[in-house]
Parts: sequence; structure tokens; C-alpha cells
Amino acid sequence: MSLDILLNTFCDKLETDITGNSDLIGLLSIAIILISAIIYYFGVRWGETQVEEYNVTSHYFAGTLFVVNYILEPYVVVLLLSLLLKNYTSYFSTILIVGLTLEFILYFVFQYGAENFRDRRESLDNFVECKKINQRKWLKYRIMRIILSRLVPIVIIFIVYIFYKLDVPVGIILLSFILALLTFTNFAFCVGYYEAHYREANLYLKNREFINGIILKRGSYVNVLTEDGTRLINKDNISTIKMSKNSKELCCDCIIVNKKLTYFLREIW
Repeated sequence: MSLDILLNTFCDKLETDITGNSDLIGLLSIAIILISAIIYYFGVRWGETQVEEYNVTSHYFAGTLFVVNYILEPYVVVLLLSLLLKNYTSYFSTILIVGLTLEFILYFVFQYGAENFRDRRESLDNFVECKKINQRKWLKYRIMRIILSRLVPIVIIFIVYIFYKLDVPVGIILLSFILALLTFTNFAFCVGYYEAHYREANLYLKNREFINGIILKRGSYVNVLTEDGTRLINKDNISTIKMSKNSKELCCDCIIVNKKLTYFLREIW
């Protein structure tokens, strides 16, 4: 068999394989685009809560960590739980009502939590040393960490997963997915603010003005919280930024958010 015949046979087979798998390739392309968009979306949400301004690479990195820790890991747990649960289809109506109710409650709880964090960052009185927050009522702090980082994502994903497995109407699955996305968005804000650490600093401007406060955001503009409120300063107008002497890491005190979330979860269970 000549080389030309072998080459033509190989090209024909390659073309057939590519054509036959075109649907799979198209689905993989769409999946990659959607996953990238989800990762970037949550990376942006997380970046908004942190002091340093994130670039595109940082958004993707933060988003990947968020998706792995708060979506993929809980999803694996949900798959394991689904293997242990049997005959849950016989409780269709109960699961539908309880599931949607729980999703709405979690959505409003974390929406309140995200708004509360943003509001409390507007006053110096709400900032205390992170070490003091961690030491105060240690058990309660650990319980809230478990609820925020593990229990809530598992509950949200479990509800969406069960709805999908029960073959409920598409409209309900879509509603459940939208609620889950919105809840995870506010969840990202809450966990991001919960983890954010701030420093007190002295800013010396080029016009010889001196400002002392807590830096909330540092990038093209520096957002500083002072006794008179927040100030947004162009970084080009700043001569020097010095951390205040003996400045310690500060956290936004979130006791009110914790109480609200704990109250709702206690009422549910």
C-alpha cells in the first residue's frame, strides 16, 4: 500500500472521528466556558470583600478556591448522602415544600448578613482585634465557622440535587438554581467579610494632609475609614502610607450577623 493511500485513509478516519465527536466537543467547550464564568464570578465577589484590589488572575485563583472549598467538596458530601438515603421519592410533596422554604430562608438570611457586614464597616466602633474575636466565646465562634463553611453549602446543594433527582417541573428546578446562585453570592460576601483582616494606617498626602484610619480597600483608589466617615483617595495623591505603630490585624465584629443566622437556623431545625 502506497504512502499516499495510507495518508488519505488516516485523514478520512480522523475527519470521521472529529465529525462524530463534534457534539461532545461542543458540550465540553460550553462546559469549560460556564465553569470559567462561575469561577471568575465568585472570585470577583470574594475580591470585593478583601483589602487588596484583585486583578484578573487573582479573581480566577480566589474563585477556584471558593468553588473547590464551598461547592465541589459539599457536592461530594451530597453524593455520599444520596447513596445512604432510600425511598425519598415517596416524600415528594414534603421535600418540595420544605426545600423551597429553606432556600428562601437561607437567601434572606445571607442577604441580610452581607448587607449587615457592609453597614458595620462604616463605623470604627465595629472593628476590634481579630484575636479578641476569636477568643471570645470560642465554642460559639467555632460553631459559626462550621455552619458558614460546611453545613450551609451542603444544605443548598442537597436541595438542588434532590429536586433534580425527583424530576420536579423545570420551572421549580430553575427557581431553585437561581435561589442557590443568589444565596451563594451573598454567602461569598459573608465568608469574605468574615475572613477579611484590616490594618490601621497613617496616610501622608502630597498636599501635606495627614489622615489616620483603617484601610478598607487598597488599589487604584484607597478607601479609608476615619472618625468622620469613609474617604476615597486617589493613590496618585498619596505620598506615603505607613502602618500605625503597634497596629494589629482588625476584624469587623459580626456578632449581630451571627445572632441573626443562628436564630433562623435554630427555628428551622
